[in-house]
Amino acid sequence: MSDQPRPRKRNRLTKVCRRCRAKKSKCDLQQPCSQCIKRGCPDECEYGPPVKKEAPMLRTSSVVLGASNGSDLLEKLLPNDLNANIQRHLSARSRAHTQGLISTSHNSPPTPLPTVVLEENEYLIGVNPIVGTGDVLNFHMDFLVLLQGMNYTLKRFTGLKRTARPLMFIVLSQQEPGARLFWDYEESSSMKLITVSTFAKPVQQSTVDNVKQVFADRYIPSYQEIAAAGGSLTKRTRNLISQYGFPLAITFTKDFHESDPIPVSLRKVLPPKLLVVALMRRFFRKLYAHYPIIDESWTYAQIDRIIQYSPDGQVVENVNIQNREDLAVLAYVLIILRLSYMSQFSNVKDHNEAKLRMMGTFADEEHFSMQFPITMDAIELAASFLQKARLPLKTSFVVLQASIFMCVYRSVALESEAGCNTMATIENCGSLTQMAISLALDRDPDSLWDPMDDKTKLLRRKVWYFLVTLDFNTSYQFFCPLTIRPNLYDTKLPEYTNGISNIADEQFEKQTIASLAKIYQTQLAGLALLEICVDLQNLHKSSDLVQCLNDFEYKLGQAFGVVPDYFNDKTANVHPSIKILNLRILVTLRLFIATIYYFLHMFYKYKGDHSYDFFFFRKMVLIVFSEMNYFCSELFFICDRFFDDTFTMIMSPLILFYTHIIAVACLGFAIRLNCSLIVLESSGETNSSMVSSLKSLETKNEFFVLRKLKLNKLLGERYFYAWKTTKSNSFGYNMVYQNKLYNADIDLLKKANVTWTERQQYELENIIPTDVPPELANAGDIGHLCYYSNRSIDDADLRGIDLAKTVQTDNLWINFNYLIDVDPYSTNFPKRVAIDSFPFKNAHRDATRPVTPRSETTLSFNENVAPSPKDAKPTLVTPTPVEQQPQPPLFGVTPNELLDFNLFSTDWTIEDFCPLQHYE
Repeated sequence: MSDQPRPRKRNRLTKVCRRCRAKKSKCDLQQPCSQCIKRGCPDECEYGPPVKKEAPMLRTSSVVLGASNGSDLLEKLLPNDLNANIQRHLSARSRAHTQGLISTSHNSPPTPLPTVVLEENEYLIGVNPIVGTGDVLNFHMDFLVLLQGMNYTLKRFTGLKRTARPLMFIVLSQQEPGARLFWDYEESSSMKLITVSTFAKPVQQSTVDNVKQVFADRYIPSYQEIAAAGGSLTKRTRNLISQYGFPLAITFTKDFHESDPIPVSLRKVLPPKLLVVALMRRFFRKLYAHYPIIDESWTYAQIDRIIQYSPDGQVVENVNIQNREDLAVLAYVLIILRLSYMSQFSNVKDHNEAKLRMMGTFADEEHFSMQFPITMDAIELAASFLQKARLPLKTSFVVLQASIFMCVYRSVALESEAGCNTMATIENCGSLTQMAISLALDRDPDSLWDPMDDKTKLLRRKVWYFLVTLDFNTSYQFFCPLTIRPNLYDTKLPEYTNGISNIADEQFEKQTIASLAKIYQTQLAGLALLEICVDLQNLHKSSDLVQCLNDFEYKLGQAFGVVPDYFNDKTANVHPSIKILNLRILVTLRLFIATIYYFLHMFYKYKGDHSYDFFFFRKMVLIVFSEMNYFCSELFFICDRFFDDTFTMIMSPLILFYTHIIAVACLGFAIRLNCSLIVLESSGETNSSMVSSLKSLETKNEFFVLRKLKLNKLLGERYFYAWKTTKSNSFGYNMVYQNKLYNADIDLLKKANVTWTERQQYELENIIPTDVPPELANAGDIGHLCYYSNRSIDDADLRGIDLAKTVQTDNLWINFNYLIDVDPYSTNFPKRVAIDSFPFKNAHRDATRPVTPRSETTLSFNENVAPSPKDAKPTLVTPTPVEQQPQPPLFGVTPNELLDFNLFSTDWTIEDFCPLQHYE
């Protein structure tokens, strides 16, 4: 080898533009070059000195989900005019912070940007474009103001539907161009409740005979059949519901009377002492993490003191009540027993019946305790006790605990008409907070004069922060202001100390306390974002909103991950109860974020910025279509593979909330796609690639929404709220796919047009799933156990076992609805207020808003047929090219009032369709 040094290579400037260098493309050295012109970005063709290759720094999740070329993926994921924004993400964000263009969180410094590549972030967690600082917005604004230009002031939107704290998706959809057509048309239409009573007499009788054959002695007759049989309607109805509902935990106590003395009532409601202990132990082992607000040893001591069992422990002999606090203890013990009992049952009736057949021993608590039901009358008795405990209007810590338990029970109750919404009840977060403040729970125990031991201090802190997180949860779900402001209390976060625990399992207590702190800190991180969303008075910069959204979305992903993480090994080492708790919090906050993306999508659509409009719609679709596709019918058949048996009770109400959002988002999107098809076909473009793209996207959208509506229908066999929602969504679905909805002026339909390119439509089509996730694909043959047809929402109701289950479920909830209205022992269940008490029901309508047509007669099955040829409308579009056998339409009674998709209100009752006659 020569000792002479090698000549140093001369650095030469590369004669290519920066974009061609990044893309490794051949550059023709023009200004702009042909490659940049071809990609539609001539303004980005810049020449300069070579730069060091660095991985783009984006605000993303650290979860690695795959690997591919980042630049190629960017071009696939983002609209052309947004590519540059995302590629310059780090430098632009840094420059914006420096110049004050994007404000940081009010509570914490900007989150550091991790060095990862975009393709590692499948859901684009925390990745959003830089929006203009001149755009101002308010979540309650009228979007039509945007059409007037940039210099506008806040004009609040008044919805077509006036409801009590509705789902925000409902409010936004009333301005969404596609859904707006539905709301306008629905104002002049009336709901049709599909039940067997609307069939023609011969068809009705054959259908009833088939249902009787399927359910045998557990068949629930209609109230007309019960009345015809004679006897006490109330007593017979309670027995029939209990006989059928036993495998679903829907049962009443035999011969229960409200006027019975307390020992007699408890003797009827409570099971043997051994099972009371077993259910209480189950609560502290599996449900305590969700409701860590009582002390285990103290509660057991109070049960032994107050409830005196016979020597063999089989029946209650006496009750030792010394003061009103003892009534509060009895109230929350009854609620805990009901919660523990309900948590053993799944939403699949056949699975529960199989478990009930496995008669266990006293050592086999999981099966044996299911044989002794804790009925809904136990909750009615608890409500009576709690009412008496509150009578002096002077609260106590035990009364507060019992009131909190009643509130959380309302959110998971099978018999609730309001789903997980508890704001309208007396045990809402606002009233609970006032009770807590009166007990000085907003002050840290170390700041109080009253001496107390460390266990009491720990319990008080947990109760306060449980209320704080409950308040946050309500605000994030329903976009309402916080009741508890973070600067108005000084209570410390609970901390675990060895030897100080409110339950026997100190390790579980440690994890529960850590989880409570984690949830609080994550919810608090979104406070700035929440305040923008609930602000009624002020306009905010969209850049501020997107900055807060980025920070919160990233922090949420770091703390709780994404939904698929809970179906793989990433959460294998987490306690089963904590895992379900974390999932519940994650889903609530992700739906909150999805709603914001839905708002931003419409904000920029009305502004005419279609690239931003598409980007934010795509982010919403990634969450509610893709990430949450795990919430499907198959999950409830194999959920024990991923969670313990409390999953069904804890998560079902939130999944019903999610399906509510799906119905609004998917059906509104379907209307827009159909309008686009009609507009194209009216212009003669029947065979263009754009038409094919729209039809393909519409088919996938309809397929997806049908699967979720069928999930809702499965849950409707067990949840009163799910049944009402199913009837509502079925009506809305059928309306969306009928031609009358589109019989509007073509210029009006053009306003609902999708404005995206063919490539962007293809991207959306690839995001919308057509099947369940792989982890749930091997659920087995479940077609005979759930509603599985994907032809329409009603087709499975017209034949076979699905029809029988539908009729049985209708009879269950219609009879249950009448029972709670007339049964003097069902005082706990919410009674409906007379319709005259709602002034908006009879409010003066604007001349431009059509009046609901009223029907004085009930149309029979045969009379509700297709319109006569002279009235028939030509087919404008066929959304889903499937083979359909001709089926006679099923329509019910036309009510005097409208049905709202939002069933958190009292906008419709069963009596609107099936008037109560001689029910006593």
